[in-house]
Amino acid sequence: MVRRNTLIILALFVVTLVAFLIYQNQKTGSPASTTDTGIPTALPPIFDFSADQLKSLSFSYATGQKVMFEKGADGKWMVKEPANSVFGPEAVESIVSQLGQLTPASTLSSAPSPDLVGLVNPVKSFTLVFASGKTLAVKIGDVAPTGNVYYIQINDDPVMVVNKYMLDGLETQVAQALVTATSEPGPEGPTIQPAETPAP
Repeated sequence: MVRRNTLIILALFVVTLVAFLIYQNQKTGSPASTTDTGIPTALPPIFDFSADQLKSLSFSYATGQKVMFEKGADGKWMVKEPANSVFGPEAVESIVSQLGQLTPASTLSSAPSPDLVGLVNPVKSFTLVFASGKTLAVKIGDVAPTGNVYYIQINDDPVMVVNKYMLDGLETQVAQALVTATSEPGPEGPTIQPAETPAP
């Protein structure tokens, strides 16, 4: 009788030990908790190119406005659109440089559908055209619920998220090409139209 009880206790101990080991293995091997937008994973830089490989860069907005930078035969950047923009080659080079430094916050292991994050009819986008003929169309969608990243999509690749403040800083510079396109060029080149003074 004593031996039978000992065997039962031993069997229960073995079962308990096995169950504990299985639980520990599942706990340590399980992935991090997920959200509706998936699990962030580390990424390489978004764009891998040198400035001399890029032929043109254009930004489009749902309002119909467009900014296009193009490299001339002399290798210097100029503003193709809008006309009469007071925007020098150095300013364009700064934008291209910032674009090359744009880093993703993450991709999403469970990428949301583009139509759910503002990527089917984006309010803004930009396109890179390379001397080789390669084109990258980048759509900028909604701000993610965290508030610090944008959803973006390059061509038909999976949706990723990019630091909002880096992208906003880039767009602020691009916007200057629109702000400065306010007048017809004069004999000494384009000038900025002064603000109107209210009548007394």
